Amino acid sequence: PGMGHITVELVYFLRRRLLNEWPANTRFVLLRRPSAIHDATCDLYHQHFWWMPRSTFINNLLLPILMGNRFITIDCGLSRLKWQLREDSSWDTPPNGQSFLYQISKDEGIRAWENYYQVRARTLYAAPLSENIAIDAELRQFLGGAMSKLALIHIKLHVANATASETNPAAYLDTLRFLKSSGYRLVFVGREEMPDSFKECGVLNYAQSTIASYKRDLQIFSLASIAITAGSGIALMPDCMNIPLVYLDSWHIGMPLFSEKCVSVPTLVKARATGEFLSFAEQIGLYHSLPDNGDEVFPIKDWEPRNVTADEVLAAVQEALSPPAQVTARQQALHALIPGSLLDLAQSRISRYFIEKHHGLLPDITSSEIGSLVTDRVTLQMRAADTPVFTQDIVPTPHSEATPPGGTPAVAQEPPPFPLSKPTVESASPVSRVDLSLWRRAALLPEKIRANGYPWFANRLRDAFRRMLNRKTLGLLYRRTRGVALRCLTMHLGEFRRNNADTLHVYYDLDLYPISFDVGYFLIWADLQRKRLKLSNIHVVFVPTENDALRKFPAGYAEVIDVHSRQWRFRNIAIPLTSLLNTSVGVTVCASRRQADAIKLTARHNFPSPRDLLSRPAGLASMYRDIISGFRPGEDCDGLRASPQGVRYTRQWAATNCEGKRLIVITLRQYGVDPRRNNDMDAWLAFARSLNPTLYTVVFVPDTDHVLDLSRQSFDGFHIFDAAAWNVEMRMALYEEAYLNMTVNTGPATLCVLSGQCRYIMFKIVVPDVYLASEQVLLEYGFKKNENPRFSTPFQKWVWDIDSYDVLKREFEAMVATIELGHTAKTD
Repeated sequence: PGMGHITVELVYFLRRRLLNEWPANTRFVLLRRPSAIHDATCDLYHQHFWWMPRSTFINNLLLPILMGNRFITIDCGLSRLKWQLREDSSWDTPPNGQSFLYQISKDEGIRAWENYYQVRARTLYAAPLSENIAIDAELRQFLGGAMSKLALIHIKLHVANATASETNPAAYLDTLRFLKSSGYRLVFVGREEMPDSFKECGVLNYAQSTIASYKRDLQIFSLASIAITAGSGIALMPDCMNIPLVYLDSWHIGMPLFSEKCVSVPTLVKARATGEFLSFAEQIGLYHSLPDNGDEVFPIKDWEPRNVTADEVLAAVQEALSPPAQVTARQQALHALIPGSLLDLAQSRISRYFIEKHHGLLPDITSSEIGSLVTDRVTLQMRAADTPVFTQDIVPTPHSEATPPGGTPAVAQEPPPFPLSKPTVESASPVSRVDLSLWRRAALLPEKIRANGYPWFANRLRDAFRRMLNRKTLGLLYRRTRGVALRCLTMHLGEFRRNNADTLHVYYDLDLYPISFDVGYFLIWADLQRKRLKLSNIHVVFVPTENDALRKFPAGYAEVIDVHSRQWRFRNIAIPLTSLLNTSVGVTVCASRRQADAIKLTARHNFPSPRDLLSRPAGLASMYRDIISGFRPGEDCDGLRASPQGVRYTRQWAATNCEGKRLIVITLRQYGVDPRRNNDMDAWLAFARSLNPTLYTVVFVPDTDHVLDLSRQSFDGFHIFDAAAWNVEMRMALYEEAYLNMTVNTGPATLCVLSGQCRYIMFKIVVPDVYLASEQVLLEYGFKKNENPRFSTPFQKWVWDIDSYDVLKREFEAMVATIELGHTAKTD
């Protein structure tokens, strides 16, 4: 997992998903050996995968299967090193200390990148790498809370791949001063040691900090306003995030980054013997002409790299920060050198200032000639005549009479417009199998038989048969070791179960239960089961719908509450409700139903039981009946309770706004679903105005869906506590702190109903011709008409009348008398 490909391969896959290359119900698994990179990917991008195991055991168990079965894998690989078998099931003997099975040629590697660039072009404005990335507390603290106008600075102090010479920090200093004077915060990224000269510019050293990690690399790049990087794989992070980027000191001119927000300043190359710079086209050809021996190392023996200068860096940064401008003719000419290549496909550009400064290096040759020569992996020659075919062992000298190995002195002649020539068959090195695709090898087979004879062909068939036998042997080995693997897996499951011995795992199935305050009833139901099993904790597992499009909802619900609203309610109502149960110690939001099945295997205690989940019982009705018969607040099941911090915030607000008066909290229902269940606003406002303002402070909690369009003029003289409408913990705390809560039959009333601490009156229990508020449903759920639930306290009452002014006034005065009588009894 190298930085030069691992990040962009994830982006490649995510962008292909955006193009709908696979059926909608396809499940994707990311299988890798556990590492910091894999863990960070799981944490930040788990929503895109069905399963992302973090187990060396599972990796070792499944990897041999994936290596030989391409039909269950997706190839988004952009590294030349391959773990899977070739299509003919062959592989090479890995070099010492290496684990890859073979390496593809440079041409094949570039073709893979070309395919990726084409996908980038079709998903130009997407940035899946930076979507929904949360910034953790450690990084916020390191940045001092200031996360705007970040300029990330990176250098490279060792030579490898695109880097021909280490970065000269002095070339950055003018740019750092410019950025600092422009109000940017400078942060040094990567893992290199930060130069002392950078410290004088006030650069914050993230690279050597204790918090530096791959996960936080992604986080900090997602915050950046601009990034300046050397020729390193880390540049792919801002490139994939569409962040303004200045890419420096890469000698691979023919392989630019893709992003249209990227401005490059490449390393130039000159011959040590003559001191002359190669043209841009010659430099591209240099890379292709080098022997394909595996490592891509700059040929330092014969060529000298020339890195960027201070003026070039500053001009590139200013160009990257400026509004998009028309690409100049010379910039276009450079990118058109090889039609269809990475240079042509990329949206990035070479710095305008740089290319004008070095415009003499643009070639005179036509695009078609360059494309033909470079695509055929030609050998580079110098400009002058009499130059031998280029190899690393010969120093090219203009107009020399050097003798190629095993040849005669070259005859002086007029140099061609672009000094490239194809190697002859005699001088070319044998082409390895890695360099040829399967169909090309098949096309050469008749010629090989004629040249080598039928005995050679028979030996080749025998080798192929042996490879097939080896593949069967792999299968036999897997079958023989499967029992051992299953025993190991059983041991792991046993360990998990022992760790969960005192925890009940409860499954809130979104195919069965609604995304609403019914989660509160479910929690009490689960807590009753915990009490029966004499366990200490519950762990809530949310199981997603199998197919949201097929999910059935009550009449009129889906028209008002669409999928985005349901997702919001899940994040802001369903999940936070779990914090109101003291015995709730954890929450898992599953990405799939299969993940919930996996949790059930590792959990010792499950509720509802797996059989119940499989048979899909009539969930809500049985749940309510169990609660009515078994719930008694205070008997080792306190019900829903406010969090200490929620109480602190509420008391802080009350101390400022209530002036020691009794707090009367009125919860409004202004819902678009079944609107006949909503408050009679005229009656409620008249009731509120009738209360003694010297004794009571009236607070309205608006319906969450209408907080932002609520007509505040109607509520003059009363407080509107918006925070409770948005935050479940604040709502619960407000209800507990109230002298009396008053509400119609609505979802948020669940918090009062399931709490032994809240005083409340709930009106309008039954509404004719509204199914969910019908007498039939209430009876089915176990409630009895004109009665309170069996678990209600004396200070909690269900009023089955409508919410008229007279009813509101009558019941309020009766409850106040009960409360005062209770206080008197306690005093006596």
